[in-house]
Amino acid sequence: MEVISGKMHTFTDQWITVMDKLPENTCRVLAYDGFDVFSCGFIAGGGSLPRFCFGDGDTEHVTHWMPLPEPPEVKL
Repeated sequence: MEVISGKMHTFTDQWITVMDKLPENTCRVLAYDGFDVFSCGFIAGGGSLPRFCFGDGDTEHVTHWMPLPEPPEVKL
């Protein structure tokens, strides 16, 4: 990871608030719920809040999301 001034590099300019835009249905994203950042899937559907799904449960408290970065190229 890139370290700048003793801190881990962040992607603050790439976070999208769920109030502005939602991910495409069934895509995987990075999500933030006010406490943690995690990789999860997004499912559009009923209800007043979007469904971000991870592991064995859902969270409806996601405030921001961003697309997953491209994986690194692996030279074999």
